[in-house]
Amino acid sequence: MKTTLNIRKVLLEALASAAESRGISRSAMAIILLKKEMSDFGGPEFPGTLIRYQERANCDDWHTFHIRYRPDEYEYFQDMRRLGKFSVSYFLQRAIKKYILQKKNNKNGDNYLFKNHVIIKDIVDNIICWKVYWGFPPDIELKLRNIHPT
Repeated sequence: MKTTLNIRKVLLEALASAAESRGISRSAMAIILLKKEMSDFGGPEFPGTLIRYQERANCDDWHTFHIRYRPDEYEYFQDMRRLGKFSVSYFLQRAIKKYILQKKNNKNGDNYLFKNHVIIKDIVDNIICWKVYWGFPPDIELKLRNIHPT
C-alpha cells in the first residue's frame, strides 16, 4: 500500500542517513522506527480527542515522503493513529527524534516487532467490543472460543 507522510527536511535527512548506514531504503527505515515507536506506545487517549498533528512550520521546511506499507503494517499504523490520537507523520517524527537524533539504543534486535494483526469482535451485554492485537497471541484459540456468537 502506498501513501505519503509529511516530514521536516532535517528529520528526513536524519532518516536517510540512518537508512544508508544500514543499507536499507528510507521507507524500510521509517517502518522500523514506527514499529519501535509502536512498542513504546502507552495506550489509547481519551475518547473524543481530536487527532494531533506536528507543529506548524514554514512550507519550505517540509517534505512529502512517499512510503509503501504491507497491508498489515498499514493497519498497525492506522490503529496507532486512532488509539494514540496522533497522525502517523507525528509518530514518525517522534521516532526519528527518539531513535536517531538522541541515539537511544533499543535492545530489541527484531525489526519486525509485530508480525500479525488480529481483530476480534466480541459482544458483552449487548455492547460491541473490538479487541485489537498487535502480534499473534499465543492463546488465540482460547480467545476465539470465548467469543459470543454475533
